[in-house]
Amino acid sequence: MTDSAPDPSGRRDLPAVIASWRDQLRERGGAGRSLAMVAAAVAAVLAVAMGVAVADSFGGDEPAPAAAHADSASTESPDPDGAEAAPSESEEPTAEPEPEPESEPDGTTSDTLSEPTVQVSGHSSGTDSITLDLTYDDGGGKVTCDLLRDGAVKVGDGSCDSLTEDGLRASTEHTYRVRITNAAGDSTTGDYRASTATVKGQVYFGCSEMDTAYCDDTSAAGGGNGIGLFDNPGRNGSPVGHVRTGDRYRAICWTTGPSITPRGQEADGYHDYHPGKDTSNKQILLGDGDYYIPFAWFNIDGFAKNSVGDLPPC
Repeated sequence: MTDSAPDPSGRRDLPAVIASWRDQLRERGGAGRSLAMVAAAVAAVLAVAMGVAVADSFGGDEPAPAAAHADSASTESPDPDGAEAAPSESEEPTAEPEPEPESEPDGTTSDTLSEPTVQVSGHSSGTDSITLDLTYDDGGGKVTCDLLRDGAVKVGDGSCDSLTEDGLRASTEHTYRVRITNAAGDSTTGDYRASTATVKGQVYFGCSEMDTAYCDDTSAAGGGNGIGLFDNPGRNGSPVGHVRTGDRYRAICWTTGPSITPRGQEADGYHDYHPGKDTSNKQILLGDGDYYIPFAWFNIDGFAKNSVGDLPPC
């Protein structure tokens, strides 16, 4: 049979070429069958390019690969080693979204910073200290607080939760203000009055119960008028007043002065004018009139006769 002239486009001979590949590859056994599948994929691509139908060119029990539509994406050939196919060069990588900038915490930006405020919510006292409890609004910034006494004297600073003044005298009242400050400004509370813990005591002088020469003497050297009060702890000058057993006073603080023994031998015998009380050089400042009385003639409530308790020094 005379061979027909070759088709210039090569389309007429393509099925015969594919069939020849198939037969040669099948004769090679298992490896050949795998290669036959690769050849099928190649043939499908050529068929698309040349417009030749190759559905029946392979025959047998391996179906020919379907030709992709000419307008679809290019067919990916399977990797004989099982590796995944590389992405097409036409594919653009997906851009990672940029993280949003972190916002500043609420209440800390310069736009929201305002002058702080503070209030005194209460206080606690010792005999020598006062602590003010505070509530405050920091205005959105770091704050410091100052404790002012008598409106101007700075006597403490630090925490805005509470402020304390130490070194005070017992049974005394004080007027305070609190100033709070941040970067935006400051504010000050109104006056707040608070007192240290009150200490009280009682006079004891045996002449109130005894009939002795000393107790009958109403001169400055005698005890007929009671115990003299002085405006100085050295008991210099003349007394500014007299007190007797049972008189009660607020105690402010103690200091030192002349030593006094509340008993001794006298012209009319030995007399003890304050049983159980030791010789002492302490002088007690009294709150009513700011006068001094010897500790030998004064007992602090709640404590033994020879103890000043928690009465602070002057």
